[in-house]
Amino acid sequence: MRPRTSKYNARRTWSALCKRWFASRAEAARADELFLRARLGNIYHLEFQPRFVLRKEDPHVHYTADFRYWLPTGRDYIVEDVKGRDTRDSQVRRAWVLDKFGVRVQVLHAAYKKGRIAEWITL
Repeated sequence: MRPRTSKYNARRTWSALCKRWFASRAEAARADELFLRARLGNIYHLEFQPRFVLRKEDPHVHYTADFRYWLPTGRDYIVEDVKGRDTRDSQVRRAWVLDKFGVRVQVLHAAYKKGRIAEWITL
């Protein structure tokens, strides 16, 4: 029997730097990049899986991004989500986060070249 994969064939990946599992290889690669930037002092307060509660009543609705971190200025923070495929549900929830919290979520897509991530494309 083959191991179970996700709907879009993402495979859980272990990050040795961050010492945790991520939902996909691209998300783990981005986490490693951000982790190194945080250790160098280029970003601060790196947070994995920040959750935004959009509705508290039943049915409960929330949006979980992949990363949140602060820029060196200390006034601005970035929220990122790594996507292989951007679904309509994700687009609606990001619009809801923007409307309710005023936070724009940056969506990144990994561009592969020869089996490795060559660059990050902002959707």
